[in-house]
This record gives sequence, structure tokens and C-alpha cells, in this order.
Amino acid sequence: MKIKFISLASGSSGNCYFLGTDRYGILVDAGIGIRTIKKTLKELGIGLDIIRAVFITHDHADHIKAVGHLGEKFGIPVYSTPEVHAGINKSYCMTEKLSTCVHYLHKGETMELEDFTITAFEVPHDGTDNVGYCMNIDGKIFSFLTDLGHITPTAAEYICKANYLVLEANYDEKEKQEILSAKQVMQEEIAKREAWLAANPEQVVSKASLKDYLRKFNPKQFIQLQNWI
Repeated sequence: MKIKFISLASGSSGNCYFLGTDRYGILVDAGIGIRTIKKTLKELGIGLDIIRAVFITHDHADHIKAVGHLGEKFGIPVYSTPEVHAGINKSYCMTEKLSTCVHYLHKGETMELEDFTITAFEVPHDGTDNVGYCMNIDGKIFSFLTDLGHITPTAAEYICKANYLVLEANYDEKEKQEILSAKQVMQEEIAKREAWLAANPEQVVSKASLKDYLRKFNPKQFIQLQNWI
């Protein structure tokens, strides 16, 4: 069986993934415009008529923008927890509220759809409720974890199970800049030391010589060096 995975969009501007075969498939999230979803799938030779379901991870706009159209106008079942569904219908971006297409699932429970075996699990984030999905099709395991704030034991379990991992993670801009700044300082320091060593080759000490020296005069630092080198 040939399995297709396609990322239609990923990031703060919208998230939507296709997983399936030539005959049928599912979407995970629908956080981009319905026209974009239809156009992108059509360009890939995939029609909405083969989409069996949409699985929603949480109720933020960049994950649910088109779910009303998919569910109510195209009759595609929309799966998520009761809490996520409640949050979806309260969202400002939902011009088409969900009603006839609503299907509930619960974390830790496994369901079957076509050749898919699907398990929802807890993911740490700040939506009304938040789930990841572990999807097994033809023995291939895909784990979807979106907006992952940190790795919990549950998240780690499903990350380790996956043959294919779809991971979208949050980051802190201030922390990112601090890391980049520290990295730059480190690179500059390394460059300075390399330039000094190039200009003073007689000062270069081999690891072997340094280890011999420390073994004789400072056994404690020799042990630390053994662990480091």
C-alpha cells in the first residue's frame, strides 16, 4: 500500500496535513482557507471526495479556519474531544458553526477508520483542550504533535512510537535571541583562539601530552578530562 503524507501548511499562519492513499485520506487540522486547501489538493491530484475525516488538535484559528466549510458544506466528519469542539464553535474565526459533522473522541482511546488506527493523546498547550494523534496505517506509524510547549512523558511515548514524526513546537523569541547571541560570542571566541594558535604553533599541546601532564600533576582534572574528551 502506497502511503501519502503532505504538509499543506505548517506554522502560525496555518496548519493542515493530509495522510492517506490514492483511494482515501484524512486531514489533520484545517487552519488555512478552504480555497487554498481545495487548490493545493487538486494540484496534487486529490479531491475532497476522498477525504474521510478531519482530526482537529485544538481550537486556535490557525488550526480550524476552514473546518466549518469542510464539515458543514462538504459533509466531512470532524473529530476531536468534546472540549475542543466546544472551543471551535466559540471561536471568532468560525463563520460556519459545526453541528451535523461533529464526532467526539477521547484521549487514550483508539478508533478505526478505513485502514487507519487512530489514538488521541494529551499534548501540553493553551487551547481549550489539546490533543496529538498517533495514526497507524499499513504498519506505518505517524505521530502528530502541534504547538508542543514541552515534552511530557505522554508526548515522549508517542514520539518514540512513530516511524514518521510531525512536530510543530513553540519557542520563546527572547530565549531564541539569547541563544543566538551566546552562539555568536562562542563562535567569535573560537575564531580568536584558532587565530592565536595558528600564529603560535609552538604553544599547541596535543591531547595526549595534556593528559600525561594532568595524570602526573592533577589526577582530579585528568579524570574530568577523560570524561570530556
